[in-house]
Amino acid sequence: FFLLLGLCFVSWCTASPQVDAADKNLKVLFLGDKGHHRPADRAAQLIPVLRSRGIAVEYTESMAVLEPETLNQYDALVIYANTTEINPAQEKALLDYVRSGHGFVPLHC
Repeated sequence: FFLLLGLCFVSWCTASPQVDAADKNLKVLFLGDKGHHRPADRAAQLIPVLRSRGIAVEYTESMAVLEPETLNQYDALVIYANTTEINPAQEKALLDYVRSGHGFVPLHC
């Protein structure tokens, strides 16, 4: 799990045209839930490690973050949640976010 996440970030960091070589600090939004995979626990394990590598991670369980004003504050979105419904405005915001070149890291346990 951690190796896969690390490889995703390394790949994204080296391939993304949005990351300036002088500015390696990335902001990542980690969307979890209260499900049985315990995303909050996984985020708590990852956040210190990623922070030490210049990646700031903010954890949330609120689907309300799937809107342009919030998403565009972050370089990447990690989703580790068993959410089964998304409203059309949230879907559009997410698709526009990815189309604009931001990172998208969907995780599965």
